[in-house]
Amino acid sequence: MSSPDRGDLPAELIDQAVDRILGARPANRDTVQRDLLASHPHHERALLRLFAELSGTEQLLEASFANDDPEMPQTLGGYRVVRHL
Repeated sequence: MSSPDRGDLPAELIDQAVDRILGARPANRDTVQRDLLASHPHHERALLRLFAELSGTEQLLEASFANDDPEMPQTLGGYRVVRHL
């Protein structure tokens, strides 16, 4: 994920931020973002841009893969569906 707007962020910080944010439960992402900002205050603006980009990308993916079928199958082949991703 390289962008001219984030050119001042070290690659390892981008990787760390992306891993921590996307690895966190959605309810905990604000806390992860606050922790990253507190740990790297000199990169605040670039991190905020990264957070916005990640959020926008995630929203786009969710909309793209939204299930329009209200009745999800309970079986798939000979397998029982335990949970939907």
